[in-house]
Amino acid sequence: MNSSSGIATNSGLIEAPSADVTITGQNVNQLGFIDSLTTVTLNGRVDLLADYNAVSNTSYNPTTNFDVPLYVFQSTGNVTLGAGSVIQILPDLSSSDQVVGGQLALPSLVNIRGESIHLASDALILAPGAALPTGNDAVIPLSNIGISNGSGGLASGITLNAGSWSFTSAGNTPQSQFVFTSGQIYFDSGAEIDAQGSTDVSASVTENIVSAQLLGPELADSPLQRDGLLRGQTVDIDILQTGVYNGQSWVGSPLANLSGYVNLVEHTVGELTTNGGTVTLNAGDSVVMQAGSQVNVSGGWINYQGPWSRPRNSFPEVRFYDISQATPNLVYTGILNGFTVDDTKMGS
Repeated sequence: MNSSSGIATNSGLIEAPSADVTITGQNVNQLGFIDSLTTVTLNGRVDLLADYNAVSNTSYNPTTNFDVPLYVFQSTGNVTLGAGSVIQILPDLSSSDQVVGGQLALPSLVNIRGESIHLASDALILAPGAALPTGNDAVIPLSNIGISNGSGGLASGITLNAGSWSFTSAGNTPQSQFVFTSGQIYFDSGAEIDAQGSTDVSASVTENIVSAQLLGPELADSPLQRDGLLRGQTVDIDILQTGVYNGQSWVGSPLANLSGYVNLVEHTVGELTTNGGTVTLNAGDSVVMQAGSQVNVSGGWINYQGPWSRPRNSFPEVRFYDISQATPNLVYTGILNGFTVDDTKMGS
């Protein structure tokens, strides 16, 4: 990487597994290859920020006023992703490390900010499953310099912001806000942003079978079951069985709220990046995509391996009900446990 007169250029290879690559200047040229990696504990992240002409923020105090930026920007430049250039943040599919929960705490992130953002022919941004965690209220800033409010400052998967800094100086307190009153994002033919979910991820089928005990919290929304036969019983559920009953989403069985058990299942980074990612394009003037360019946020898939074993917890009342079909509006009189099928058609 080299710089001259405010121009920052990468024309080679930058490798930063599970780390943050930040290139900033009056104009930023990403002409080479940036390679990073995301694991279950650490993410890869790339920031290309065409911000310059910064001034000190006198209201900054590291002990009493640390939530304001140390510097604020006055001007915005251009970001160019050159022909055939690559930004790549791949999940570490070779790792068997697992983490509890249904999403990564730190997903892959790519943030690009400038007055104009140009993706030249065959430029590629590849970050499978890159997204801001759902339900996460925490702001992940684009940088700790120059952002005085949330505008243009929230990292979400792959984000391209084309606008400008609106600078004001009230007394001795300068303020700068990134606004979308101008700016263009331009895709040449063949340019691509790919946040498709990870594909053909290997996982054991047994991790989908979870034992859950039906106690008060699980049966809180099922009045007929709270003091019935099922209270205190342990059932095996298939977490891939989902649906909606009486307007309420359920997993494993509509009979009880079993989401707490599901959230304790451990997954690899590959499994946690199979959902399609999030791509956000903000521009004050226009977003232009030439024929042959594309944005891909399709989902991936998991290849479950091992013998197929589906739990059978049946409740006889004239007929049998699989746990995934047992509804909370019935009274059950017994439990039948244990059923396994080895399906040779599935290679087991």
